[in-house]
Amino acid sequence: MQNMFMAADFIKQQDQFSFAMGDGKMGMIDTRDIAACAAKCAASDQWDGQTLELTGPEAISYSDVAAVLSDLMGKTVSYAPMSPDDMYAMIEGADWGDWMAALARDYGKAYAAGWGDFTTSNVKKITGKPPRSFKEFAEEVFLPSLQAS
Repeated sequence: MQNMFMAADFIKQQDQFSFAMGDGKMGMIDTRDIAACAAKCAASDQWDGQTLELTGPEAISYSDVAAVLSDLMGKTVSYAPMSPDDMYAMIEGADWGDWMAALARDYGKAYAAGWGDFTTSNVKKITGKPPRSFKEFAEEVFLPSLQAS
């Protein structure tokens, strides 16, 4: 979910953001839930030797994210998908380097094809609490940061 901070200025200035994920859905997770899992795992040997993939509570698209932000902000926020090749050109043009541009392009293609369209119950399994929704993240972290900057 914290990857949305890459789009914060666009949302604040243009009420729009873009990624190369198309309409792909992702089990977005709040890094606070990742940290809670890491703390529990570090404090116990219960999870030793296990690989537990962490996700948020639902697989959502960036169109879903835009709808949540629109509702919470009281104005229309739009998601404008861009092609993976356009994402590559934009990142390379910003001098972030070929590696980062290729990573964004390739992840965009994978997520658009459904690579991240799943969730797990592992956050609750490890912490005893369900993972935060995107709406909770937006209300508690993302929107306050937009208003503060």
